[in-house]
Amino acid sequence: MNLLINGLITGAVFAIAASGLVVTYSTSGVFNFAHGALGMLCAYVYWDLRVNDAHTWPLLPKGVWPAPVALAFVLLIFAPLLGAVLYRVVIRGLQGTSEIVKLVVPISVLLAAIGLANWVWKPTDSHSIQPFFGADHKVTWFGVVLLWHDLTILFVAIALAVGLRLLLYRTRVGVSMRAVVDDRPLLELNGARPDRVSLVSWMIGVGLSALAGILITPFQGGSLSATLLTLLVINAFAAAMFGRLRNLPLTFVGAVVLGFATRMAFQKPTGLMPKSFDWGGNLRIAVPMILLFIVLIVLPQDRLRGAVTTRTRERFALPSMNATYVSAAGFLVAIILLSRIMAASPLITLSDALAAGIIILSLVLLVGYAGEVSLATMALAGIGGTVFYHHVGHGAASRAGIMAFVIAMAATALVGAVIALPALRLRGLYLALATAAFSLGVEQMVFKEYTVSRRIYPAALILIVALGLGAVYRGFRSHHVRGALIAAGTSGLLLALAATNPWLQKESWSPIFPNGNLQVPRPRILGIDFNPQDNFLLLLAVVFAILGVAMITLRRSAYGRRLTAMKNSPAACATLGLNVVRLKLSVFMISAAIAGLGGCLFAQEIGSVTADRFSLFESMALLMLLVVAGAGYVSGGLSAGLLYGAVFVALGSIFAKIGDDFGALHGVSAWLVHFTVLLPALIGIALGRNPSGFLGDSFARYREMIRDARPVFIAGIGVELLAWFLAFQHVINNWIFAVFTFALASLLPYAGALADPSAFRRRRAAAPAVDPTPLELIGIDRAFTADDLRQIDHGIGLEPGIRA
Repeated sequence: MNLLINGLITGAVFAIAASGLVVTYSTSGVFNFAHGALGMLCAYVYWDLRVNDAHTWPLLPKGVWPAPVALAFVLLIFAPLLGAVLYRVVIRGLQGTSEIVKLVVPISVLLAAIGLANWVWKPTDSHSIQPFFGADHKVTWFGVVLLWHDLTILFVAIALAVGLRLLLYRTRVGVSMRAVVDDRPLLELNGARPDRVSLVSWMIGVGLSALAGILITPFQGGSLSATLLTLLVINAFAAAMFGRLRNLPLTFVGAVVLGFATRMAFQKPTGLMPKSFDWGGNLRIAVPMILLFIVLIVLPQDRLRGAVTTRTRERFALPSMNATYVSAAGFLVAIILLSRIMAASPLITLSDALAAGIIILSLVLLVGYAGEVSLATMALAGIGGTVFYHHVGHGAASRAGIMAFVIAMAATALVGAVIALPALRLRGLYLALATAAFSLGVEQMVFKEYTVSRRIYPAALILIVALGLGAVYRGFRSHHVRGALIAAGTSGLLLALAATNPWLQKESWSPIFPNGNLQVPRPRILGIDFNPQDNFLLLLAVVFAILGVAMITLRRSAYGRRLTAMKNSPAACATLGLNVVRLKLSVFMISAAIAGLGGCLFAQEIGSVTADRFSLFESMALLMLLVVAGAGYVSGGLSAGLLYGAVFVALGSIFAKIGDDFGALHGVSAWLVHFTVLLPALIGIALGRNPSGFLGDSFARYREMIRDARPVFIAGIGVELLAWFLAFQHVINNWIFAVFTFALASLLPYAGALADPSAFRRRRAAAPAVDPTPLELIGIDRAFTADDLRQIDHGIGLEPGIRA
């Protein structure tokens, strides 16, 4: 009964948080990944007003505020104002962008909120929120002692359910909130203002997130933590998916189920799992995401999507193969030259960036080329590094050769095939949530230290049999006899291997992560020792260049054209006879293999595989930076890797050094160091203004300069080589060289325009105006013109004059 009641209370908290998600998504079409982070931020503000008597909020009374006053200020003023600003500044600008941009921008808000909380409220300090009415006010229900705070959570959840029902079905605002989902243009024709309705819904949603964050903190122990509190509210994603982000009653039912599952199944010593099951602690944390994964798999399958009816603003140019080869050669030459002038610390920083860039290339293939989405990139990379360590990557064999990487890539590709199973029926937001659930599950269940008893051995056999029988049943039900036979044979082989494997039959073992840290050494390939940092940097550069050329070659092949077709219209691909299932499975496996290779190299670069460096938040950061740079470009992977591993790290070091060298600027430099942590997320938030990424505009300017002012481009290369020679001779230091290189790369196209402005004007004047109307919407959005008719006649082979 104790676990039952506590599970009900936990479900009530999840219901409060999930209802806010449903309200915001159903009125704006943007899933608020930052829902938990915003609730965490509001909880910190409540702590500042309620507990911290030294707070320095401007225009607000000093000292400790009474709990009702502080709660009212946060829920009725701060949280709604935060939601309104967020919608006006960020969310409203996402109209006309692709679904991946609508996912990345809220992720950027999430990362910014966590960075801001860690900046303002130091993680090393203690921040605790006491229960409402204090810890001494208790009541007994069915023999269970409960705090008044616990009863408050239950009553608030019930009142919220009734209040939202009345709001949505008994008020004009609520009817408008439901109508804006069904038909936004029709709502405008009826005199309503959809933007205002969405604004109100975001104010309510952030308020509910704040309420959940404040209520759940005392219930979970009272200590505030930016990351943990964000994850606690993120757990409400599973409850929201019970109602498919539309149905509030089903959302509350899902929240109750989620609360029961997390409390009753794995809480020791009275939970349903045996006491000797040492996975219980980690599994309990991962239960919400496991349930989310199951719910997404069980949900009814959406119909195949046709061509997008609203024109998106993303455009990616495809380079020629000659330009690709020249760029790859230039990249390798640049890395070799840089390695000759860099000190040890910058060399490590650049190596970190290139290793991260190789991982990001897997996202270029998956997101930029295929139009799929994944938040499990770093989980796959960590699995690759783990397989490398356990099978061929530790001891003397780790320095043997290439086979270690091949095995790690093959194993990760198989895991990618497992992730592809939900991708065969999920797209966009649902696929992002499924991969996020997988990532968090791997983080909690794989990248943690634990010891599993022999009980896992029969459980593994039962799981293999169940999966095999399920696959055979689905195969025969779908009249796919060959697939059913293959599934039966594969399951039988796995069952035989599991039954005869002595490693599984040990009494106890720590199978994956001893000490929670895997020390991954660097390899020796073809007699070359890559343990020295400069050698390893060259290895990373060669691998990146080979993968980059291979990916552009793949993009220009028939397979790449099929990926583009699937990205634009899966329904059209299926109509034309393309096997969309096989295409999705193959691209997920190739992308996972690249992530596994990058994970091996990244683990070797940083020295180990740890849960912190291969977490869900790291995957979110990589995806955000790639989309900011340009998801459709291989150079976007390189730019995102440099931003992730080098640029912001270098900026933080520069600002810190300024503070150390100039005491008068210490306060300003410390502020800039903290601001550098927020800078990546702020760049991602501004993505709605340029959804193609910053590389598209840069490439366009350089193409114009090379065509119209080529001598300026050649002179720029000469000046850069001169600067490198001065750095090589120690005439200038590396910082001056880096700043000069960045300035030259940014200003060179404008120098070309100043050198020959007439050529730029002539080309712009001669360039035909680009019609923004997609071909399939000509005749619908605008009338046919004579040029349109001539193009149609030419396309179908009709002779001129026949139409007349």
